[in-house]
Amino acid sequence: MLELIQMYSRCHARSIELGQERKQEENIPNLPFAHGQKPENSWMLNECRKNRMLAERLSTFSNKEKIADFSSACIIYNHSVEYMFEKIAKAVHAYNQVSIDAGEPYSSICVLDIEEKSTEKEILLLEDRIGIKLPEALKKLYTGFGTIKNRDLNENNCMDIYSVSYLMERLDDPDKWTRTESLGIIDMIRLSWGNDRYELDEELSPAMKSYLNKHYICFGLYRTNDNLESANYLYFDTEGRFGSVFYHQDDFEDLLQNHLHPMFKESPATHVLEELLLEAFEIITELKLEEVSDEPLDNYSGNG
Repeated sequence: MLELIQMYSRCHARSIELGQERKQEENIPNLPFAHGQKPENSWMLNECRKNRMLAERLSTFSNKEKIADFSSACIIYNHSVEYMFEKIAKAVHAYNQVSIDAGEPYSSICVLDIEEKSTEKEILLLEDRIGIKLPEALKKLYTGFGTIKNRDLNENNCMDIYSVSYLMERLDDPDKWTRTESLGIIDMIRLSWGNDRYELDEELSPAMKSYLNKHYICFGLYRTNDNLESANYLYFDTEGRFGSVFYHQDDFEDLLQNHLHPMFKESPATHVLEELLLEAFEIITELKLEEVSDEPLDNYSGNG
C-alpha cells in the first residue's frame, strides 16, 4: 500500500509541474493539494512521495476508490514520462544541430547518438548485481527512451548516459584498468580516469569511500570545454534524487571540500532526472555553439 501511495503522490506532483491542475482536479477525487498550489522546487516535488496527509487520506478510501484513484494517477504518470522523453529527444536534436550546421568535421564527430533500450529483465539483473534499486524515472528512461552515447572523438561539451549493458560489462570486466568494483560515485570517477586517481586513496579512508559509493550511484557524465581534464558526474542518491559532482584533474581540493565532504552530512541532490539532464544539455549545447563559432557566448557562467 505504501508503494501505491508513493506512486500516486509522485504522479500527481508531476502533473502539477506540467501545469495541468484544472484538468486533473476534474478527474481525480480528493487531490492532496489545493487548486493552484504548486510545489516551489524539485525537492518539494520529490518530497510529495512522502506526503503524510495523502497517506492518511488514502487510508480512508475503500478498495474500489483506491484502485480508481491510482489508475488515474498512472495515466498522468505515463503522460509525464512520454513528455520527458520528448523534451530529452528535442535537447539531443538541438545539440546535434549545432554541429550539423557547422559542417565538417563537427557534423561527423561532434554529435550524440540515442542508443539501445534496455529490457526490464536486464535492469533487474543490474539491480541484483549492485544490490540497489534504480529510481523509477531512470528505469523508464532505459526501457522507453534508451541511452545517450557520445562519439569517441567528441572530447568537449558532450554527454554519456551509460547503458545497462555497458555498466554490466564494466562490473564484470577482467581488465583491472577498465573494470569498476561498483557503480558508486568514487569508483566511477576512478573508472573514468582509467582507474588511476591516486588522490582518492590518499585523501579518503576506505570507510569514507565505501559510504560515498553506497549512497551515491553514478550513471553518466557530461564534459565541458577543457579537453578531457574534467567531468560532471551524474548520480542518484538513496532517496531517488538526482545531482552532479564536478571534478577537475588539477583541483582535487575543490572536489574534496565542495562536493565530497558535504555528501557525508546530507545528500546535496535536489533534482528530478528530467531537470538534471535538460540543464546539462543547455550547458553543453551553448558551449558547443561557442566551440564551433568564432564569437564566444556571453551567457554561460560556469561548469554547471
